Amino acid sequence: MLDIWVNNAGISGVYGPTASTPIDDFERVVRTNIIGTFHGSRVILPVFLSQGHGDLVNLYGQGDQGPVAMQNAYASSKRWVRQFTETLRLETKGTGVRVHGMNPGLVTTALLRHITSQQGYEERLTALQVVVGLWGQTPEAAARPLVKLVTSDAAEFRSLTKLALVIRGVHSALTGRLRRRNRMPLDIRVLDANGQDRTIGPDTITR
Repeated sequence: MLDIWVNNAGISGVYGPTASTPIDDFERVVRTNIIGTFHGSRVILPVFLSQGHGDLVNLYGQGDQGPVAMQNAYASSKRWVRQFTETLRLETKGTGVRVHGMNPGLVTTALLRHITSQQGYEERLTALQVVVGLWGQTPEAAARPLVKLVTSDAAEFRSLTKLALVIRGVHSALTGRLRRRNRMPLDIRVLDANGQDRTIGPDTITR
């Protein structure tokens, strides 16, 4: 018997405009974020439906509410995950199976630490350390609302309100998370037009 299933696997793709995004990278994002979510859901839903209960949680991300420039592959995939999740919710209504969507916000994992950028756009990412310092959270903290989500009648994680984000940012600033020594190390891999790459280390991008 299974009670909870979380589709969490995801990758961000190369940062930069869609017109020059490597085709294989875009396809990799689609395979992981979209096809991966479909396969995970397809595996567990027959189990949940046969036993008459279960909680399926699909993870959203930046872009689930609207477009994000320079991150079209990732943002569009998360928009798809939202639509897919809402459709599953309609299809499982009345079965005892519950389908949830959750956007945990910025989580300090390798997805944020190691970024690939198209050449000429890497400098736009230097502010990311400050953004993560204000709003990033550990995987443990990000996962904590899952318990509340699956034990309540809520369909989605609603704590990412503007007020909640402001409070989190103020708390992070007051507790010193923006100091250089407390910033998350960040490596940016830069791809040129020929597919060659170089890495900008944290000492180079820290201001």
